[in-house]
Formats: sequence, structure tokens, C-alpha cells
Amino acid sequence: MAIAEGSIEVQASADAAYARFANLESFPSFMRDVIEVRRLDDQHMLWIEEVDGRRQQWHAEVVDARPGERFAWQSTGPFPRHAGTATFSEQDGRTSVQLQVEVEPEGGPDDRGGGTRAAVEEQVHDALRQFKRLVEGHPHARGELSDTLSAHDSVQGEGRPGPGGGA
Repeated sequence: MAIAEGSIEVQASADAAYARFANLESFPSFMRDVIEVRRLDDQHMLWIEEVDGRRQQWHAEVVDARPGERFAWQSTGPFPRHAGTATFSEQDGRTSVQLQVEVEPEGGPDDRGGGTRAAVEEQVHDALRQFKRLVEGHPHARGELSDTLSAHDSVQGEGRPGPGGGA
């Protein structure tokens, strides 16, 4: 099981950042390896990813949705196990977005493909940088970042014991 966490500040309100994040269909524009997230109903979704050249799909459910504050999901099947929590905290017109992701690959605990802690940390940090571009209105979230990250912007992260780091 690999757990990674990171945070970034975006120039948007917490409500606007949450709304963009909770639009699950936009995940492929900022989350590497995600090909599609299809909302099946208010609480359930189908994820399609390609990790290390292997396409996999899995179902997940929304476990916490508090507009402007927190969005969390978790997979509903045995493997791959995937859970994530995004929290939004606004101050002075900027919002801190914290993302934590927990992954156990399709092959279970012994499958290292795409599920190492370093790989998940890289995915979380990349997702946050791309999300910043998307929420701040840059036309191509997956483009170059140097023109949008200023000296006070950083992507920070460290491992935590579980999704969301608590309440």
C-alpha cells in the first residue's frame, strides 16, 4: 500500500476549487494515468486508468462531499484499492488544496507497478500542479508549468497513516 500527500495554493475561492475538483469527468485533465472517470450516479463512479501500460478499471464511491471543504472517494472492489481525499482551505482569496491518495495495485500487495510510494507521491504532486493550472484557467492543464508557478508556490507532501489524515 502506498500513501502520498501534497498541497498547493491556487488563486481561486475554496468553492470554485472544490467545484472543479468534484467535477469527476475533468480528472483526466490533471491526473496522470487517468483516462476517464464516469459518474454512474450521485455516489458512484467508474475509473479507467492506464498504469505501466496496463489498462484497468474499477468502481469507487464518494464517501465525503462537503462543498468548499472536502471531497473523498474510495474504491469498492478488492483491487486495485484506491482512496483519496482533497481538502480546501481559503484565506485571502487563495485556497490551499491538500490531496492525499492511497493506492494498492490491481495485483495486490506484491504488485509494484505504479503503486510504489515514490510513484504515488510523484502522481500526487503532478496532479496538484496540473490542477492549479486548470482551476486558474490555463487552457491546457497538462502543459508546461514554469509560467504559472511563482516563487511562493510549492508542492509539498509527506506520507500519512491513511486517507484524509483524520477528520
